[in-house]
Amino acid sequence: MTWKYAWRYRWKVFTETVTTANFWWTVLGILAALLVWFYLFYLAIKYLDTSLAMRTAFCSSDEERNRHILVIVLCTPLFLVGLIGVIGEWMAIMDNRRLGRKNKFKALAVFAVLLQVTAVIILYALKC
Repeated sequence: MTWKYAWRYRWKVFTETVTTANFWWTVLGILAALLVWFYLFYLAIKYLDTSLAMRTAFCSSDEERNRHILVIVLCTPLFLVGLIGVIGEWMAIMDNRRLGRKNKFKALAVFAVLLQVTAVIILYALKC
């Protein structure tokens, strides 16, 4: 198969995928979930900013408070990736077990470690 035919085949598969209703419902669901997540993320940052600013005993200075908010903002997406990864891998393991396939736990372990490490970092940042 030459590269020209390979690209034609890839384009054909892409157009077949894009023309299905399930694809667009999935895209719409993902966009809606991201919109809700970003709004909740905005509310959480707004709450953290006002609550940490009101309690001077919480953080010793504005610079420290800003650093802690930055750590929380940067680690939250990693936490969510770890959470979604653990759920997805667990579902795949259960599916494989049901079908009698051999399971590999490497991806589950990686996502679980990512989830735990980012959770500890976020909790430490919340303590100030």
